[in-house]
Amino acid sequence: MEVSDVPNQALTPALSLGTGRGGNTFLAVALPPFLLLTLLTTCCYLAAGPTLGLYLGGVALAMTLTPQFVAAHRPPIERVLAIASLIDGVGIVWLIAMFQSDVTFGQWLTAYIVLAACAIAAAGLTLALARWIGALFASALTTAIALAWLTWPIWLSAWIEQPGVVRATNWLVPLHPLLALNGLLAHLGVWGESPLMYQLTSLGQDVPYSLPNSIAMCAGAHVLLGGALLFLSATWKPRAAVDEPDRHTR
Repeated sequence: MEVSDVPNQALTPALSLGTGRGGNTFLAVALPPFLLLTLLTTCCYLAAGPTLGLYLGGVALAMTLTPQFVAAHRPPIERVLAIASLIDGVGIVWLIAMFQSDVTFGQWLTAYIVLAACAIAAAGLTLALARWIGALFASALTTAIALAWLTWPIWLSAWIEQPGVVRATNWLVPLHPLLALNGLLAHLGVWGESPLMYQLTSLGQDVPYSLPNSIAMCAGAHVLLGGALLFLSATWKPRAAVDEPDRHTR
C-alpha cells in the first residue's frame, strides 16, 4: 500500500525554512524587521546613550512597527518569525548597552519580556482588526492605537482635573509599558521628571502616582490581550454571504 505524499507536502514549507529555497524565505522574512529595528534602536542609543530613553524608545518602536510586519505576511510561521526578529532587533541593542551601564542581566531580561508582550499585543490587535477592515487599514489603526496608548500620560493631562480621569490613572499606571519599564529601571531616572516630560504631563505633579513595582500586570495584560485576539483571529470565520432572492450562499 502506497503512502500518500500529501501530509509531507503540507509540512514542507515549515520544515524547509532553514535549507535551500526555504533558507531564502527565512532570510527574506527575518532580516528586514531585524535590521530595521536594530538600526532604529541603535539611533536611539546614539541619541540617548545607555539611559532610560533607550528602553522607552525601543518599546515604542517595536509596538508601532509590529503591525506593518504582521500585515505584510500571511503564513502564521512567517508572522511569528517576523515578530521574533523585530523583538530581537531591539533586544540585541539593549544587550550591548547593558555592558555600558549599571543595568543587570536580570533587568535586561525583564525588559525584554515587556518588549515581547507589547509586540504580541500589537500583533493580535492587527490580525483581529484585519478580519473586518483589511490588513492595510488594520496595521494603520493599530499603530494609531499603540501611539495613543503609549502617550496617554501626555494627552490625558488635558482632562486631569476630572475625578474620573484621576481614578483611571490608578489602574492605567501599572498597565503602561513605559511606566512599567521605568519602575524596573528607576535607577536610570524617572520619565515624568525629565525636563521635557515635566512640561507635558501632570503625572507626579497634579496627580500623584507611584511607579509600578513589577512588570507582571503590564506584561500579563498585554500577553493575555494579544493571545486572545490572535486566537480569535485564527478561529473566527466570516459568515458566507447570502443571496437574498433564493437564499443561496455565494
